[in-house]
Amino acid sequence: MDTVLITNEAIDSILKSNRGAILCKLDIEKAYDYVDWSFLLAVLEKMGFGEKWCSWIKWCLSTVRFSVLENGSPAGFFQSSRGLRQGDLLSPYLFVVVMEAFSCLLKRVVAGGLKMNMEKSELIPVGRVENVEELTDEFGYKVGILPSTYLGMPLGAPFKSVNAWDGIEERFRKRLAMWKRQYISKGGRITLIRRALLGKWVWRFANEKRALWNQVIRRKYEEERGGWRSWDGKNVSFWKDKWCGTTPFCEAFRSLFAIATSKEAWVNEVWTAEGEKRGSWTPSFNRPFNDWEMEVGRLLCCLDGKMVRVDEEDRVRWMESKDEGQDLYQSKQVRDKQIARVLGKAPTIAAAAYLRMAGRPPVLPSSSFSYSENFLYMLDSLSNRSYKPNPRLARVLDILFILHAEHEMNCSTAAARHLSSSGVDVYTALAGAVGALYGPLHGGANEAVLKMLSEIGTIENIPEFIEGVKNRKRKMSGFGHRVYKNYDPRAKVIKKLAEEVFSIVGRDPLIEVFSYS
Repeated sequence: MDTVLITNEAIDSILKSNRGAILCKLDIEKAYDYVDWSFLLAVLEKMGFGEKWCSWIKWCLSTVRFSVLENGSPAGFFQSSRGLRQGDLLSPYLFVVVMEAFSCLLKRVVAGGLKMNMEKSELIPVGRVENVEELTDEFGYKVGILPSTYLGMPLGAPFKSVNAWDGIEERFRKRLAMWKRQYISKGGRITLIRRALLGKWVWRFANEKRALWNQVIRRKYEEERGGWRSWDGKNVSFWKDKWCGTTPFCEAFRSLFAIATSKEAWVNEVWTAEGEKRGSWTPSFNRPFNDWEMEVGRLLCCLDGKMVRVDEEDRVRWMESKDEGQDLYQSKQVRDKQIARVLGKAPTIAAAAYLRMAGRPPVLPSSSFSYSENFLYMLDSLSNRSYKPNPRLARVLDILFILHAEHEMNCSTAAARHLSSSGVDVYTALAGAVGALYGPLHGGANEAVLKMLSEIGTIENIPEFIEGVKNRKRKMSGFGHRVYKNYDPRAKVIKKLAEEVFSIVGRDPLIEVFSYS
C-alpha cells in the first residue's frame, strides 16, 4: 500500500507539472517459485535472527510436500527444494526479506534465484515523453500506458474513475457482511471502502512520521493541509505542530521559539487549569522580554479562546475539510448529497425490504433501467437477469410516485420537517417519517383496507361481513384520505391508471368486492 501511494503521488505531481517522465515497471519472473532457501536463511542470519528461529523457518520450508493431480486424482507426494508457497501466511513476510536483500544488492540478484520477467515489465511514459521507442529498444521492455496496475492497486487512474476499482471492490465485497453485499450499490461499496481506507491513512499519517510515504506526502504538500485538532494536548507539540492556525508557532514566532525554555513542550504542558477562565496559557522563556519584542502579544492573541479539554483525545484534521472539524451533517453540501442519494435509492430499499419480508432472495438493481423500472424489476424478476419490466407499467408507477410526492402537512411529512428542524441528520428525519407513515391511522390505513378485502374474499361473503360489523364483531376500514374530506382529486387519475394496469395484468377479483354496492 505504501509503495502504491508513493507512486501515485509521484505520477500526480508529474502530470500537474506538465513535464514528461518515464515510469519503469519491473516484474520478477515467478518470484515466489524461484526463491532460494539457502539464500533466504543466509539473509535472515545476517539480519540478526537467532539460530533457533532460522531452524524453525527452515523446518517450515523443507517439510512441505506437494502432489500433482493426474486425471483428477493426486499421484503421490514429492518434496520441493526452493520457492515459497502461494497463499501461505508466512510466505509474504519471507518474500519481503528476500526483496530487501534484492533492493540492497541489485548486482547480486542472481544469488537469490530471481530474474526479471521481460514479458510483464514495462516502460510507462507519464506526460509528453520523446524517444520512447529508443528507450524500449535499449532496455528491451514493452511500452505501457496509464492507467495501469501496481501490486494489484490502480496506478495513475483518475481518482473519480469507477472502473479502475473493480478488482479492489470485488476483493472487499467478499469480506463484507451479507446484507451489504446484497443491498449496497457499487458506488456505495466504493464509498464504504474509501472511508475505511481514509480512516486508516489518517491514523498512519499521525503515527508513522518516519515512514517514506509519510515524508513524501509532507514534502509534496508542504504540510500546509494536514494538521492537528488539539483537545487534551498530550500528543501535540506546542511549538512544532500545526494545531492553532495553519502555521506552527516555531515558524510564525521565530524569535519567541529561539528563547523558549522548552522547545519540545506538549500543548498540555503550556496550559494550566487554574484561573478565572477555567485555565490559562503559560509559555515560559529563558529571559524577560525587551520593550521592542512584541511578538508575545500576538502569540497570546492566537491562543485567546483556545483551551485544553482533558476529557477528549487529540485527533488529526485535514485543513481543507469543508466542515472545519464540525459535525459531518452540519455541511449543507453533504446534506444535499445525502438527500439525493436516499431519494435515488428509495425503490431499491423498498423492494429489498419487501423481498426480505416475503422470504425471497435479494435482487440487485440494474443501471440500464429507470427509477420505476428498477422497482418493478426487483419485485418481479425472480432473479432472472433477462427480465424487462413492462414500460406501460413503469409509466403508471412514475405517475403514482408523482401523485404521492408531496402531502404538505400530513403526518409523515410533518414528522420529517419537525425532526429536521431540530438539526438531526437526514437519515434520522427520514426514519421518523417512515415510522409515522407506518402507523395504522396514516399509511397503515391502506394496508388495513387490503386486509379487510382479503378477509371478505368474494361478493357472497359481503352480507355476513356487514352483519359482523353491525354486531361489532368485525371492523370496517374506511376509504379515501383524511385530508380530503369530500373528494380526493387524485382519485380520478388513479382510477384511469388502474384500468390501464388491469388491461395488462388482468383484473384483481378483490376489485369486484370493493366496487360492490
